[in-house]
Amino acid sequence: MKYIINVDKYIYQYKDKKIVIAKIIQEEDLSILENIGFSVPLVFNERITPKSDYNKLTCENVNGKEIIRKDLPRDEEYVQVVHWKTIDWGGYEHEGVSLVTKLRYRREYKKAFNENLSITKNSAGQTIVCSNQFLVEDKDRIKFVINMFLSIFGEFQIVDEQLNVYAIEKKNFTFLRPGELTKEQLKGIICNSKRKKDSAENVLIWKRFEFLNKFNLTDKIMVGNQGFYGYYAIKTKNFWVVECNYVNNATYLFDDKWEEYVQLTKQEVINGNLCYKRIYHNKDWEDEMNEVLK
Repeated sequence: MKYIINVDKYIYQYKDKKIVIAKIIQEEDLSILENIGFSVPLVFNERITPKSDYNKLTCENVNGKEIIRKDLPRDEEYVQVVHWKTIDWGGYEHEGVSLVTKLRYRREYKKAFNENLSITKNSAGQTIVCSNQFLVEDKDRIKFVINMFLSIFGEFQIVDEQLNVYAIEKKNFTFLRPGELTKEQLKGIICNSKRKKDSAENVLIWKRFEFLNKFNLTDKIMVGNQGFYGYYAIKTKNFWVVECNYVNNATYLFDDKWEEYVQLTKQEVINGNLCYKRIYHNKDWEDEMNEVLK
């Protein structure tokens, strides 16, 4: 199942606006809609909470989530009551109950979102299934609903308040304006999401970004999608500088044709020897980059 971790790259352009998560309904979606609780034939403006037994996320939507806290000490907990009988040496019968205990990790319970979905039409006459409206600041809720859509339909789209559907463009790179993001939001995009934010690796990745961004001519960066996940690009005086969020890799320098190369796959870029220069991550990396970019 697809799953997103960072919602910023999907919603940053909707600053100060309300958004809706949606999907245009196709013929093949009708059986799915019926299975999660909608009437078939479809009834417009019908609103439901997806059935909790459809999948893991629809269950979490209704019942909340149990989080096992393995970072905390375990507690002794009763798990079973045993009824016993025995006969002593004198032939007398005795019986009773015993409580069996075991050490168990503590549980933390995350409150259910209880999100609803509805069937409606947008101004273009398209039939869509959509969520409630969200402010872009409500990232936890947006992230959950996006992932619920992915778990049910395998895709989602961002829709404005008027239910105009804007498909998420599947580009290899997306432009971002760092000045419109907080430092923490930008760190979440630039750094390696598989590592803790304050890990030594991410500290180094962020340090490299701050160094390269000093040479940025445009107040824009390009962030990689699809085959280029983990990469970002900055336009400097003479080059497009392409960096990745793995520490033992390399920085790639491309000429102004880079925006054409963006349309290619990662393998096509590598196999085509389109890179002007490759500078490996080592102790001399900053000196070498400074020499090339100054």
